[in-house]
Amino acid sequence: MNMRDSTSELTIGAAPPPRLTALFIDFDNIYISLLSRDRFAATHFATNPVAWTSALLAGGLSTSAIGNGGIVPRRRMIIARVYGNPVLKNKDRSSFAYVRNHFMHAGYEVIDCPPLTNQLKNGSDIRMVLDMRDWLEHNPRVDEFVIMSGDSDFVPILLRLRAHDRRTMIYGGLQTAKSYTSLADEIITEDALVSFLHESAGRPAPKIAPTSNKQIATDPLDDARREIIEEVSKIVEASDKPVSMELLATSVRNTIGLKRTIDTKWAGHGQFSVLLAQALSQEFMLSSSPPYMVWHKKLHKEPVPQPEPSSTVPADEKPNNHKLVDVEQTTTSNNKTDRSDKTGSTPKPLIENILQITDIPSLSSRYYQRLFDLMAVEIAQNGFVFTKTADNTAKRGEEIKLPVDPEHVQTILHRIRRHGHWFNDKDNALSLAEAFRDSVISECAEADFILTNAQQKSLNDWFLPTDSDRQGASDRKASVTKKSGTKQSSKSAPKDAAA
Repeated sequence: MNMRDSTSELTIGAAPPPRLTALFIDFDNIYISLLSRDRFAATHFATNPVAWTSALLAGGLSTSAIGNGGIVPRRRMIIARVYGNPVLKNKDRSSFAYVRNHFMHAGYEVIDCPPLTNQLKNGSDIRMVLDMRDWLEHNPRVDEFVIMSGDSDFVPILLRLRAHDRRTMIYGGLQTAKSYTSLADEIITEDALVSFLHESAGRPAPKIAPTSNKQIATDPLDDARREIIEEVSKIVEASDKPVSMELLATSVRNTIGLKRTIDTKWAGHGQFSVLLAQALSQEFMLSSSPPYMVWHKKLHKEPVPQPEPSSTVPADEKPNNHKLVDVEQTTTSNNKTDRSDKTGSTPKPLIENILQITDIPSLSSRYYQRLFDLMAVEIAQNGFVFTKTADNTAKRGEEIKLPVDPEHVQTILHRIRRHGHWFNDKDNALSLAEAFRDSVISECAEADFILTNAQQKSLNDWFLPTDSDRQGASDRKASVTKKSGTKQSSKSAPKDAAA
C-alpha cells in the first residue's frame, strides 16, 4: 500500500497505523525565541525535552485536529535530531553546550553545529535542510516532517515537502512570517508551547495579552525589531562582561543582515542606540557616556565611565586608548617624520555620521594607518587566516607597545573581505586602507548617505597613509618578506647539499 497518510486509509474495526514522523529541532532558534519572552519556559524547554516531546507526539501542542476530521493521529518518531551551537557560554547554563546531554537522554541524535563565522552564525538551518532532503528519499517513507524552528528560511523545503505529499508541522509565533506558516499542515504556536512548559512544571500558565491580526500587520518593522533585540540579548547575556555598543551593532548587522538592520534604518529608529534605548528589556542597561556599553543588571558590573576625548578626532573606546598618540610617538619605526594626526582635517559631523551608519571602530587616523601597516606585514609573512591574522596583528602591536584589540582587526578584515577584496601576499598598508575606505563608502551608499567628493577626500585623510608612511610600510614589508625567504632557504639547504 502506498501510504499517503496514516489517517487517510482505515480498516473498519482496526486502529490506524502510526504516522511515521521525523523531528528536526533548531535549538538556538527556539531557545532564543522563548528566552526573549519567558526565561522559565526557555529553561524548561532546554532541560526537560522528554515532557514536551511526548506532548508533541500525542498531538497536545499543535493544531493536530485541524484537517484530520477530528482524529488525533498516533505518531511514531523514527528520527529525532536536535541541532545547536556547542560553544560554551559562560553565563547561560541553559545554552546548548550545557543541555545537549538532556536531549541525548531523551533519545535525540545531537548534531553539533559550531560557529561558521566570527558572529557565531552556526549554519544549523542548512544542515537541517540537507538532512530533510535526504530523508525525503528514505525507506520506510516518512509521513510527516516536524520543523521546530520559526525561521522563514525553511520556506523552500516546505514547498518541496508539500510537492512530495508529506505532512508538515512547524513552530511559529505571532511574528513568524505568514509565507512560512501558510505552507504547514500544523503549527506549534509559541503561546501553546509556553503554556505547556509552565503547566508541565506545575506552574500556572502565564496570561497572554490578546493581539489581533490587524494589530500585528500595522507595523511591518516589528519582525526586524524583534530579531535585532533577540540577537542583542543573546550576545550580551552570553558575555562575561559588558559589551561595546560598537561591537554589538557590528555583530548584529553581520548576523542578521543589512536588509533587517541598515535597510530598515534599525527597525525605523534611525540609530542603533535609539533602538536599544526604546526596545531593549529593562534587565539591560546602556551607558550614556564613553565607553558606550550594554550590560545585564544581574550578570555584569556597571562599567566605569571614561572622560570624553578632548580632540574632535574619533578615539578608541578602550580605557587606555586616550594615550594612543603618546604611545605611538615612542614606538620604534623607520619613519622618523614628526607629523600631526591628520584627522583634524576630517569634519566631526562627517565622522559621527559614518560611525552611526557603519559602526566601524572609532579610531584615530594615525591608529588606523599603523593598524593597516601591521596587518600588511602579518599577511605578507603568514598569509591570511581570518582569526589568526587578527590575533597575530594584536601581538605585533604589543611588540611595538601599540594596544590593538583583535576584535577591531576582525571588524576591519570582515569589511574589507565583504567588499570583495581577496587578501594576498601583495597587499600593503595602502591597498588594505583603500579597500577598507571603499567598503565604508559602499556601506554609506547602502544607507542612502552618498559622500561628496570633498567628503571622500576627508575619508582619504582619515584612512590612507601619507607618502612617508607608505615608504616606511613598504620597507618593513620587504624586510619581513626577505627574512621569511631566508628562513625558507635555510630550511631547504641541507636537502640541496645532500642532493
